[in-house]
Amino acid sequence: MRAARWKVVDRGAVPDPPSTEIPFPCACGREALLPVLGRPEGVTQEGVVFDPCAPHAVPRTIHCRNCGRTFTTEGA
Repeated sequence: MRAARWKVVDRGAVPDPPSTEIPFPCACGREALLPVLGRPEGVTQEGVVFDPCAPHAVPRTIHCRNCGRTFTTEGA
């Protein structure tokens, strides 16, 4: 069985293929893999926490395949 993944609408600075995929929850309660650049230190209610000294990025726009919500990063 394949792991569920977020539908990425705008990758931003995240390469394809990504350096890392992390489990990231949607507000609907479903969790799916999110591609990121860099090594995340954790996930909070506000988003993904990275080491600020290393290069890092998350996709600009993602879409939940379960509930249909679209999320865009601030400043995008």
